Amino acid sequence: MPFSAVAAELIAHIQTFVETPHPALLGQPVCPFARRARKTDRVEAVVAPFSLTDDSAVRCAVEGFDPIDKDVLLVVHPEPDGLSYFDLSDLQLRFAGELTGRYEVFTGHPDDPFTRAGVLTRQEPYPVLHFVRSDRLLEAERQLAPRRRALAG
Repeated sequence: MPFSAVAAELIAHIQTFVETPHPALLGQPVCPFARRARKTDRVEAVVAPFSLTDDSAVRCAVEGFDPIDKDVLLVVHPEPDGLSYFDLSDLQLRFAGELTGRYEVFTGHPDDPFTRAGVLTRQEPYPVLHFVRSDRLLEAERQLAPRRRALAG
């Protein structure tokens, strides 16, 4: 599949699943931050093959990422089965350790078993490393705190 089609499929997944309110999540989307970042063109997606032993494409994407113009970098493997869930998790830990204070690093994978209220919130059509600016994530959490307290009420 062409890389542009992979990116388009991932963005469609974000719009239809990640940004959509879920009844099991008290009417909240999987990621309340995602919609605003996408709608304001603050998300960059890079499609490139990478592996646990060759993460050069990921490093190149991170080094080329402009955190002034964008808040989120998605580095997407072009093959759904091109990287195991466990290898992706190891890469996440590697980059999280290296980029502490600059970015929070999350994963999405077709085989990710994580659930929140019974919803497979981290399953995505391709292996993905999400690099989110730490300062933007903290800002979003502060803005969401009153609403979460009201829902927990």
